[in-house]
Amino acid sequence: MLMLRLRLTGTPIVRTAHNVRAHETGSRTETALLRWCDRQTRTWIVLNELSPVPTGTERVLIPHGDYADWFAEYPKSEPIAGRVISFGLIRPYKGTESLLESFAHVTTTGASLRIVGKPSTDELRAVVESAARKSSRITAALDYVEDSTLALEITAAQLVVLPYQNMHNSGALLLALSLERPVLVPDTEITRALADEVGPGWIHLYQGPLTTATLDTALAAPSPAESPDLSARKWPQLGRAHIRAYRDAGRRTHPPYGDQRLPS
Repeated sequence: MLMLRLRLTGTPIVRTAHNVRAHETGSRTETALLRWCDRQTRTWIVLNELSPVPTGTERVLIPHGDYADWFAEYPKSEPIAGRVISFGLIRPYKGTESLLESFAHVTTTGASLRIVGKPSTDELRAVVESAARKSSRITAALDYVEDSTLALEITAAQLVVLPYQNMHNSGALLLALSLERPVLVPDTEITRALADEVGPGWIHLYQGPLTTATLDTALAAPSPAESPDLSARKWPQLGRAHIRAYRDAGRRTHPPYGDQRLPS
């Protein structure tokens, strides 16, 4: 009903492209409706230069915003030397299993691993719980946590590790930087660009599979001398950029791009 109403009223659709593809497959009806919505979308807001959009549509670059103001009200922890944390919804592509395997052989004195987030499958929950039973250095909070708790968990760590198999845009990465904690992530064009943007020492990159040596090296790195530069990701300027994108889409008089047939 929403899609029919937007089509009949000629309302332009502006969408933000966060991932290249969906993490989960929806129902056939959902997939068909999303494809229909894709065909009617006039403007795509992308969060980085490398995000693709359909041919013939408008493309507007507006970076992912930071979380500094959102989390400013919450108490923070003092970092614990050697503490590594991985947080967020635990999905197969996020590499939690490889992190557990690599951390098992870390030699850094006092190293510990904290996993915070709700597993998306029972199998992933079992993997984390088994690792925690086998090693006193590994602990976990396998559920959704409030923002106030998340702030304490993240800032208690010396290093945030996000070993995603496909790293494109990551709110978790921006949250870690907003809370001024260095992050270890796969080496991609996007993470390299972000590392240059925020300044030295904040983003550690690795190529290939995550290894024990990579974790030990990142833990041995000195703390950054200055706060990460997130000046390009402040919400007042991003909000104004969104307003411009919506207004530009509304000024166009041509019908929505693409095939206007009902979804099959």
